[in-house]
Amino acid sequence: MIKLTENRKEIFNIIKSSKKPISAKVIQSKIKDKLDCSTVYRTLEFLTKKQIINSVSFKGKSFYYYGTGGHFLFCKECGEIIAFDQCIIGDLESKIEDKFNYKITNHVLYFQGYCSKCYAAYQKKHGGQEL
Repeated sequence: MIKLTENRKEIFNIIKSSKKPISAKVIQSKIKDKLDCSTVYRTLEFLTKKQIINSVSFKGKSFYYYGTGGHFLFCKECGEIIAFDQCIIGDLESKIEDKFNYKITNHVLYFQGYCSKCYAAYQKKHGGQEL
């Protein structure tokens, strides 16, 4: 059994209550008794290594942390993240397991593109041109 300190519990609860992945900076801003940045990062690393939370990196720049469900839309322009619950790859997982003789225990699926606002701005700037 893993012992969670009060700080770890608070950070876990912040992540669990978020509807989408959140950055360490946002997590730190929501902590009641402010913790320094290094404590927040050490806690996030601990929780990730113990597989209590998950992380994903968009654009290879920063990590975002989330509890369960790894299905996201990510706008490459404004950075908006939308999480969704519909898992559409269950059959694909089975096929991959069979083909590669592999047991899949988790997956992360995210699509990159442009939200409606950023896409409209792109089209306006480029005379209605498609991407």
